[in-house]
Amino acid sequence: IRYLVTRHDPNDAPQSQVVAMMRHLFGTDVLLPTLIESTAVEAAGLAKRSIYELEMGQIGRDTHKRAREAVDAVNEAIVKLINTSWGRT
Repeated sequence: IRYLVTRHDPNDAPQSQVVAMMRHLFGTDVLLPTLIESTAVEAAGLAKRSIYELEMGQIGRDTHKRAREAVDAVNEAIVKLINTSWGRT
């Protein structure tokens, strides 16, 4: 079992302290990339779409890019875990 920190605002000091505490308590069971809190993620949820299906006009380019980078990092970490469990590297 791994833990994924979601709706994370890295600029919020109390949230960052909680994430640091989780990493201290649970070590590598907490995935390193976090899923940031973003209007892009909210917009995708409201539209019942994934972040990959949003059109650029629905949200700002920079917002979409930041959210997409965060989701890509989380997905990459999950794929690595799956490959490791299957004995692939």
